[in-house]
Amino acid sequence: MTFTASLSLFFAALLLGALASVIAGRGGRPLYALEGVMLCGGLTGVLLSHEPAWISLLAAGGAGMGAALLWGLPFLRRRNGQVLAGIAFNGFAAAGSMIAAQIIGGVSYTRKGYWLEIYGENVTVFLPVALGALLAVWLLVHHSRFGFRLRLCGQSAAPERMGVHVRWTGVLCLAFSGLLGGVGGLSALLSLGGGWRMAWGAGGLGYAAMALAFAGKYGPFRSLGLTLLLSLLYGGAAWLGAPESALTALPILAALMLLAIAGRKRPTDERMEVL
Repeated sequence: MTFTASLSLFFAALLLGALASVIAGRGGRPLYALEGVMLCGGLTGVLLSHEPAWISLLAAGGAGMGAALLWGLPFLRRRNGQVLAGIAFNGFAAAGSMIAAQIIGGVSYTRKGYWLEIYGENVTVFLPVALGALLAVWLLVHHSRFGFRLRLCGQSAAPERMGVHVRWTGVLCLAFSGLLGGVGGLSALLSLGGGWRMAWGAGGLGYAAMALAFAGKYGPFRSLGLTLLLSLLYGGAAWLGAPESALTALPILAALMLLAIAGRKRPTDERMEVL
């Protein structure tokens, strides 16, 4: 795989995951189960990777949406326990994927059909999907009535007083986040290629995407710049043939560094504008 192809795969996976975290974070419901959501969507997509690409994309998005709703619906009214539930969900998703693989006799998938040729370079189809999702999320969050209600739920202590239906807003928030996370998971699993092991989950890219969104203060375009920097590092390491152990550890290390840097700021500096 060329450097451009490797970079585009990792960039698309991280950006889609970060955008899923942006929507969830703006709604005041950080998607702590993003790694598991990406794995559920990615595994469903790769099982259908021999079908036309649009079928596997829809399947991955649908599975991610279902996984996000399964994790998040109990927390629509209360926020306690979300972190522990997210960690548990990520672990169960990894264990469940291994059990499912044993039941069906292994998972085989292909990258064919997921590439576009632009100026003689192979670029994944996930790249235009991710860039289109970036524009859509920006318009949704900042220039729509739903986005205004979403930000009220994330910032206001009593959004019901402002006419916001908190429950349905939370359901839609989880559904949109899961949709993006599931498609991002398919890109993540394809980017890891032959080095992917189901015990690794989504290769740590879900944790890295969460950290990217948090460090970018849940802004779509701020997260974009950080995503590009990490993708250059990760895609370059994969292209240069870095050991599998290094590739699996890199997203976790990057997430810890981003969280450490972003966490040094005072909580008041992390507030997101409602208007």
